Amino acid sequence: MRLSLKLLWKKLLPAIVLLGLLTQCVGGSGDISPVLPASLLKEAEAAPAASGPEIHVDVLFLHGSGGISAAGILHHLRQTTVANARLTVRQLDAAAIDDSYDLVYLDRDLTGEPAWPEVRDRLIAYVEQGGILFLSHEYADAFPAAFTGIAAMTPIEDTELNFAYPEVRRNLQGIQRVWQSFSDIYGRYNGLNPKFHIHFEEGAVTDQAVPLVKKGDLALLTANQAGDGTVIWANNFLPNEQFITRFDLQAEEGQKYFHFGYASANYLFRTELIKFAAKEHHGFSVQKAYGPYGRPGMAWQAHYEALYSFVLRDMIKFTELLEKHDQVPTYSVVRGSYNGGVWMESLRYLENIGTDQAPRFVNMESDSFFSAGRALTTKKANIHFGRVPGYNSFLSQLDTSCRAYPTAVDWNRDGATDFIIGTHDGYVYFAENDGEATDLVFKKPVKLKGVRTDSDAAPFVVDWDGDGHPDLVLGSGNGEVVLYRNNGKNKLKLAGTFTAGGQALSVAGAAAPAAADWDGDGIPDLIVGDAEGSLHLFRGTASGSLELHPAEPIRADGEPVNVGRYAAPFATDWNSDGIPDLLVGTESGEIVLLEGREDGTLTNKGPLTGEEYNFFGTNTIKPGRNAVPVVVDWNGDGKKDLITGHLEFGSPYAIDSPLFPYPKDLRGNLRYIQRKHLPLIPHMYLHEYMSDEREKQEIALHKAAFHALGLEWDDDMGVNHHTWRINKDALQTFRNQREAGIWWNFGFNPPNVSTAPRDGAEFLFVIPFLLPDDSGDTPSEPFMLFSPAPHPLNYGMAWDSLAQFDIPLINFEHIEHSMKPGTDLYEKLLKMISAMNRVRETHKYTFMTEQQIARSLLNTFYADVKVQADGGQIYLTPDGSQVPANVKEYAGTLGVKLELGEAYADREVDTSGMFYYEGNGGHYIGIPGPTAVDLVDSSKITERLHVVRSNGPVAFTVREGALELQLDAQGMQEIEIYSPEPLNVTGKNLRVKRDGNHYTIIHYGERAQMKLKIR
Repeated sequence: MRLSLKLLWKKLLPAIVLLGLLTQCVGGSGDISPVLPASLLKEAEAAPAASGPEIHVDVLFLHGSGGISAAGILHHLRQTTVANARLTVRQLDAAAIDDSYDLVYLDRDLTGEPAWPEVRDRLIAYVEQGGILFLSHEYADAFPAAFTGIAAMTPIEDTELNFAYPEVRRNLQGIQRVWQSFSDIYGRYNGLNPKFHIHFEEGAVTDQAVPLVKKGDLALLTANQAGDGTVIWANNFLPNEQFITRFDLQAEEGQKYFHFGYASANYLFRTELIKFAAKEHHGFSVQKAYGPYGRPGMAWQAHYEALYSFVLRDMIKFTELLEKHDQVPTYSVVRGSYNGGVWMESLRYLENIGTDQAPRFVNMESDSFFSAGRALTTKKANIHFGRVPGYNSFLSQLDTSCRAYPTAVDWNRDGATDFIIGTHDGYVYFAENDGEATDLVFKKPVKLKGVRTDSDAAPFVVDWDGDGHPDLVLGSGNGEVVLYRNNGKNKLKLAGTFTAGGQALSVAGAAAPAAADWDGDGIPDLIVGDAEGSLHLFRGTASGSLELHPAEPIRADGEPVNVGRYAAPFATDWNSDGIPDLLVGTESGEIVLLEGREDGTLTNKGPLTGEEYNFFGTNTIKPGRNAVPVVVDWNGDGKKDLITGHLEFGSPYAIDSPLFPYPKDLRGNLRYIQRKHLPLIPHMYLHEYMSDEREKQEIALHKAAFHALGLEWDDDMGVNHHTWRINKDALQTFRNQREAGIWWNFGFNPPNVSTAPRDGAEFLFVIPFLLPDDSGDTPSEPFMLFSPAPHPLNYGMAWDSLAQFDIPLINFEHIEHSMKPGTDLYEKLLKMISAMNRVRETHKYTFMTEQQIARSLLNTFYADVKVQADGGQIYLTPDGSQVPANVKEYAGTLGVKLELGEAYADREVDTSGMFYYEGNGGHYIGIPGPTAVDLVDSSKITERLHVVRSNGPVAFTVREGALELQLDAQGMQEIEIYSPEPLNVTGKNLRVKRDGNHYTIIHYGERAQMKLKIR
């Protein structure tokens, strides 16, 4: 019996062991407590006991008696991310310069100040006693050579970005790295025009100074030990003031535009100066990081504009595609959705808001979008006809005679004005008024039977024979004009071709006729425009006759009129003075007024204008291309109104319009994104020339459209811009957006910049920043500005460079019509996704929405950190009391980067905190609460479990030997955990990837919960 029990035990033992292992894999019985930081355990104190004096980095900025010359310096110093920095701003002759300051920074051009000689001597004494002084280019010879370490300055003629970077001591490497990163990127991608943008002027022949950057034998960035302190000098190349680099985008001394690249490089350079001062005087620097718990985020910025893409479900498809690759989108939705690349024959109405004697027009109205005035519609859609073949952008040069060519008439005699409309394909349509007499609603246009030309049908209704029935004069693309007579029952029959001087009337292509008794003899005449932009007068010979007198050129100011191409005339008494005038539509889309004078001649008064300026910076009425004017008192108020036929871009619809062609598809896409807990923000169509009132109205309309579609928009909204444009007065746009509840703008083009975000040279280097208040301070109410990163496929090196500074990375793309597998556009998207994931893993970024990035950055700009040091310990105490409420769930997620200077070069870092990552020459530490950092001989951080990165807030609970985590970043939650022991990770719908001791966990939904145990 005893033997059989032994045999039984021997057989059962492997099964028991296997069962135990399986139990650990499924539920995990290993207690995780031994690998947790003490701060997470119940018996630990709530916070480490801080001791030691509080440490600050004090910066003095000196300016002249006339005020601050380069406000960009002030803005950059005030928004530094160095956690414990304090800035004092003083006039040169009123400053106490003593050892209470760690760094002194001079404004530009102070040597002409009366107080300069005395202050210069005080600055020398300050540095010799241990201070740090930064000198911009012009101060190289304003101090003794023994002080600057610069023996002489030598001119530099060439403009090549060919620099050498000598090895320098540890504390100086950050300053050197900014210069190298900026110049490498702009050199690699030819981002600076040598003729206009690169002006080294001269370099330094060094004596005692240490070169940080060299060009040949000359130094462009130097550091010199003067007594116990350091003086740093930089060539004009960096920092650079030739562009606007102020964070309010305002120009100084003729600067033309805000340069994101130089603003970013200047800012990073100045931040590294402050960090240098911290390392010199305290042995380390603490810098607030761009992202939750110390790690930055990356995001998609998907502009969504195209009408038919809602039908194609591209928004849904792209979201699903990203989910397969552990990414998440941010969509911005335009108010006026349109057919991209499409130009269509269309009609618009512009109401006269002036008088009959002096007509005035609004021009750009609420739903004009790329056109002017209001669209003529049916009860279901905008009226449009043919389209220009191929893809043509809004700014494309078109070579086409396409246009809708209207003429007004009460064709069915019901008291309402109808339209007869010619099209490029030669057909003629009847559009019957289908509403009240003054509505812009018509029945679906139908072709007039038996009436057409080979191309470019240009009708004009007139009672040519005086029988009381409207006849139809019809121009054609071959330059001829024919007459269709009305039999009295609205049946039109071809009467023949007009002749002139005994020969067939013919002009240079695309004949555009207008009938009027031009010479007042009681017989109708024809004024015909042609494809070359000229106007021809054919005087009538007799009522109803097809025989006309030979052509005479229409003259204005004594010269034959030529308006470019595709002249389309309309005769009217525009100013009601009893003298006939001419309106002439042109290829450009403008409508020129030729005003009649008492002597019977015409004078060119230029194009008609309106109250509001258009996208192109003019207030000319420009509904599209190839404009055709028709004058009619449309609303019966006794004043001349304007109808235009033309070629119009996009045929746009407001997304909340009852005429929106795909309402079910639109709402289906939007609801899907909402169910995914992802934000939807406005993709706003503004431009440089929009008035303040009109801009406010457009923002309000966009907000109303969002509300009509059930989309959130309260006081927590972001924005980016269709065509990237904002007002030339950038502060107007930002002010209006802030008043509408918008507080972050991550996609705009600064005024006067000729390129655009992502693809332009001005955007190879980007940083986020706050719009300062009027005094240059951090505003109490935030307005955050940022730009997409350079194109990840075209400028991949720039992404890695920005990642050195932990800059959030946002990739802009239009994904509409790109979601068909196997196409070039789809393959391009896949390459972008792959490129982003490469940077994400290489540099330990997390994926976020733009909204989440904006919220997390509020901690960076508004939270304070109390820094204390006591021997080998540093205590970090965050203070989020000044962080705006917009931070929402990201409150308490601040992280910092700790860089050890030369004084602690031989030390390693340990921390009481749960968040830690080492990279980019520093230690990233999340500080949701007071956190102790130990500077030790040998760190034990690898012996403890910690979070490497997270895209949002993390809550920890230790219960029954397990660590429970809750992640509250809506949409997608991402976290990477390091553990010295194998983990068992459990939770619903988790994607767990293990790489050695690292576990990356991703979850999609509103929030994620998980439990960790030792396996």
